[in-house]
Amino acid sequence: MKHVSKILTYGSLGLLLLLLAGLTSVISPKREPKVTIGLVEFRVEVADEPSEWRRGLVGHESLGSGEGLLFIFPASSQKTFWMKDMTFPIDILWIANNEVVGYVDEAQPDRGETLYSSPGAVDRVLEITAGERQKLGISIGAPVSIE
Repeated sequence: MKHVSKILTYGSLGLLLLLLAGLTSVISPKREPKVTIGLVEFRVEVADEPSEWRRGLVGHESLGSGEGLLFIFPASSQKTFWMKDMTFPIDILWIANNEVVGYVDEAQPDRGETLYSSPGAVDRVLEITAGERQKLGISIGAPVSIE
C-alpha cells in the first residue's frame, strides 16, 4: 500500500509540474520580433493584415530608437505610402529579397498630399524613427533578416 501511495504522490507532483510548465508558456509574454539590417537590430511591431497596413503608425505618439513597424505583404509589388493622420516624421525603408532597395528620409506628417512610392516591387517595408537610417549608415543593398 505504501508503494501505491508513493506512486500516486510522485505521479501527482509530476502532473502538477507539467501543468505549471504549460501555464507558464501561456502567460509568458510574446517574444518581440526583431529585424536586423546589417549589424543594426530593431524591435518591431508587425503589420501583416490589410487593416494593419491601413492603420500603420497612426495612433502612436512616437517611435523610440531601435523601434519600428514592419509591414509584411504576401507578394512583391510597387507600394505607395502616405503620412496622413501621422503626428511624427519617420524614415521608410523599402525591402525586397532580404535587402534594402530604397528609402525615404524624414517623411513628414501631412493631410495625405505627399505620396511615397517604392523604387520597384517590394515585399516588406520598415518604418523607423526619423533620422535613424542616416545616423546608423543603412544604405541600399544592406542585408535584412527577420527573427
